[in-house]
Amino acid sequence: MAKNKKKKIPWQGALMLLVFLALGGVCGVMIARCMDALVPPDASPGGSLILFAGMILVFYLLLVLQIVIHEGGHLIFGLLSGYQFSSFRVASFMWVRQEGTLRFKRLSLAGTGGQCLMDPPDMVDGKLPVALYNLGGSILNLLSALLCLGLFFLTRDLAFWPAVFLMSALIGLVYALVNGIPLRLGAVDNDGHNALSLGKDPAALRAFWIQMKMAAMQAQGVRLKDMPVTQDESLRRRLNALVTTGDESGTADALEKTLKDLKNRCRFNKKGLLPELETTRDALEQKLQQLQALKHQIESITQRQTALDEQIRMLSNHRQALEYQEHLQSQAGH
Repeated sequence: MAKNKKKKIPWQGALMLLVFLALGGVCGVMIARCMDALVPPDASPGGSLILFAGMILVFYLLLVLQIVIHEGGHLIFGLLSGYQFSSFRVASFMWVRQEGTLRFKRLSLAGTGGQCLMDPPDMVDGKLPVALYNLGGSILNLLSALLCLGLFFLTRDLAFWPAVFLMSALIGLVYALVNGIPLRLGAVDNDGHNALSLGKDPAALRAFWIQMKMAAMQAQGVRLKDMPVTQDESLRRRLNALVTTGDESGTADALEKTLKDLKNRCRFNKKGLLPELETTRDALEQKLQQLQALKHQIESITQRQTALDEQIRMLSNHRQALEYQEHLQSQAGH
């Protein structure tokens, strides 16, 4: 019996969970303190509930604000690195540069709160400025966190604004750390990991450049089949692995195993459509065989009918000949 393999503990994911739980706990404490300062002792429960809902809304708006700041950092430092603006998205609200003008679109991508895509400059001697573009979001998050922390100390004698500035500072700091510290979450590399690894791997840097160029061309309405492709066979294999498995280092054996596992999940998933389609296919094949058997029977009956018609025609001719012979004999007797 094969030994069970120990599962690897996804410590990066656990770390992210702990960080966001800590952020939520600290912000919850700040909301509670703010409510204690703003709500009078004789306030009605309805007023307290409205204030609590308002503070939750403020927390959500601060999250969105830090997403805008993060993507704005990519935009600013990308422009400073020679990149050109392609698209800017926050949640499902997206602005795309097409034919020299900004156009608004709606697009949602699972697992992303925002995205700033830019058209990179041409590579020179196999090099491309990627550090500032990738780390720009974290840098601006960190700067905004320091600014909000300073505003917190300036307004700490007030009741409402200190909580807002401190929550914004904490959210900005968390965004900066989560995106700036090099981490790989599953098959996804964060900004810090990209900034660190792309400079060490020429093939990965080339793949990053192609990916950004393709995104820029897609924003301009260029179809995938009309895009130029690289002639670098090793890079093509890595791009295929990256697209199909999310891991650019995947081998052909790993890709084959992934496809086989996916096929098995589709085939043996009772809730999937594949088993139902296979049952329908088998039933149709059985009916087709029955129809083919009936076709052969009809052809055989048709052949027998043709032979009987021929015999009937011959008997009819023979009867006419006999009748004509009897007629001649009758005339000869008279």
